[in-house]
Amino acid sequence: MKKQIGVITALILVIIVAIFVLMNMTSTEINFGFATVEFPLILIILGSMFVGAVLMFLFSSFSTFKNRQASKAATKEINDLNQQIASLKQQLLDQDQERLANQKAAEVEQTKQPDSDQQ
Repeated sequence: MKKQIGVITALILVIIVAIFVLMNMTSTEINFGFATVEFPLILIILGSMFVGAVLMFLFSSFSTFKNRQASKAATKEINDLNQQIASLKQQLLDQDQERLANQKAAEVEQTKQPDSDQQ
């Protein structure tokens, strides 16, 4: 069903373009300042549309390129920050283990002191 709608839409667009071409076959003079040329109006219109499409593509490509660079930079920064987070977590774990070891050592010391007091 979608293909049929696409084909019908394409046929309608082709008919509209054909009518547009037939309506604009008159020759038109273009003055470039240093030269004057004569072309059918439809070629001037289609040429202008083509130049506009190419310019739009170029501007879009430039914008896309800038966005990709920004995305890569942001991804690199995120990765760096994730590594920093992992490093800090490891430091916290190490400090907790050291604190627990010190507490156990202090507890062992405290249990030994009453034994030495009793003797």
